[in-house]
Amino acid sequence: MGIFSKKPEGNYTCEMHPEVHMDSPGKCPKCSMRLVQSKYTGKKSTPAAGKRGGCC
Repeated sequence: MGIFSKKPEGNYTCEMHPEVHMDSPGKCPKCSMRLVQSKYTGKKSTPAAGKRGGCC
């Protein structure tokens, strides 16, 4: 199981209130900031090449 256990509802979220998810762009109901497209990918991030620990 990775960092994300399930896909958040909706494709748009508030940068200040990540628990807010909407299916379409608009404004956050809590602070009226513009909703941005979610960066959720459904995958854990992997370390960059050469940064896997150990030597070399």
